[in-house]
Amino acid sequence: MKSRSINSTRCRRCAFGVAACLWAMGGQALATPADAAAQSARELMSKGRAARARDDLQEALASFSAADAIMHVPTTALEVARTQAALGLLLEAMATLEQMLARPAEPDEPAVFKNARNAAGQLKGDLSQLIPKLRFKLNPGQAKPSLSLDGEPQPADVWDQGLLVNPGQHRLTAELDGAQQERALEIAAHTSPEVAFEFDPPANPKPVSERSALPPPETQGTLGMAFVYGLSGLALASAGVGVAFGAEGKSRKHELESSCAPNCASTDIERARTMYRYANISFGCSAAAAVSAVVLYLVRPSAPAPTAAQNAPAFPNIGWQVGPYGTGLAVDGKF
Repeated sequence: MKSRSINSTRCRRCAFGVAACLWAMGGQALATPADAAAQSARELMSKGRAARARDDLQEALASFSAADAIMHVPTTALEVARTQAALGLLLEAMATLEQMLARPAEPDEPAVFKNARNAAGQLKGDLSQLIPKLRFKLNPGQAKPSLSLDGEPQPADVWDQGLLVNPGQHRLTAELDGAQQERALEIAAHTSPEVAFEFDPPANPKPVSERSALPPPETQGTLGMAFVYGLSGLALASAGVGVAFGAEGKSRKHELESSCAPNCASTDIERARTMYRYANISFGCSAAAAVSAVVLYLVRPSAPAPTAAQNAPAFPNIGWQVGPYGTGLAVDGKF
């Protein structure tokens, strides 16, 4: 009986030992990822502070940024912003603070986080006074050029609103219609310098393809008057032809009345009537040309006074043309 009791006690002790080991291993396994990340962040923060103490701000910024990427808490972000400001990266520091302050505070966050938020708000106010702002000046009525800062294109509204920059050396480049101007600047904190760009108007006129397809007003007026002269001459010529045909028809009528009336041949009578038809057609053309000339004269564009070389208008040449198929009226000229 005594031997069985000793064995039972040993078994219970082993069971409790195994259970304790399993519990400890399970708890350590569950806590390892978070604890490891926090420990890594603490080491990075210590490394960053040591680098800042020996004025190695670049290494300090890299360590603080790595710690903030792990934790995303106010204390790590504040150290990142402070180091950026110390390096002269005021715009980047302002962006870090704004991003940190935009995250809502936890109801039960520790006091160290609240203190970091308060320090971040104060640092943001200080930076807003230190960040330089460039102002620009252009000639009155001048088009706004495209602008780039250190090779980076800037939006068009900076010409009116100004441009926030970090202190230090910068290169501004403005370009307008192929012309380019550069300004090398040394900008101090808490300043607002004015930069002027003055572009001359383009020396060469615009290409023909960019102009209006219509001729200039003086050319339009000259062309209009040429058509007026042409139509007026056509009206006079047609009226003269009508008078000629009418006279010929009347002459043939008198000849028929004195020679064969009332027993004249139908062909002779038709010839006389044909002359009257031609006369009527000519008078109709004359009236149409005259009306067109008057309308065109009234609606033509105004033209400047002609020069001495333009005083003599180019009237069209009007005359009769005889060909193998008959006789007709010919009008020749430049309109």
